[in-house]
Amino acid sequence: MIAEIATDHDSLIVLIKEPRLDGQVSLFEFFLDNNIIHNNVEKIIFDFNHVTYINSLGIAEFISLMRYLSEKRPKLKYRFVNVEKKISKIFKMIELTSIADIESR
Repeated sequence: MIAEIATDHDSLIVLIKEPRLDGQVSLFEFFLDNNIIHNNVEKIIFDFNHVTYINSLGIAEFISLMRYLSEKRPKLKYRFVNVEKKISKIFKMIELTSIADIESR
């Protein structure tokens, strides 16, 4: 399974179980297939604790997913937690911090 889902009040917590986000596994499809977003969700927290590698395809998938979800829910907020430092640097370099709060581990 690509991820585990939990809720905490108005937040959806997505624990990504895959170590590599490289286009081989689709988090976008996981969201669509499981109809995850409910009306009371105001924030999605992506937990990167298991992720050790991401490439441009993985980044593109996150951007596409967030764009898709934001079209459905414009006020939805995003937070990435437990992000490995080298991945966090990439996220900052491509200015992903403008659409998501990012916390390194």
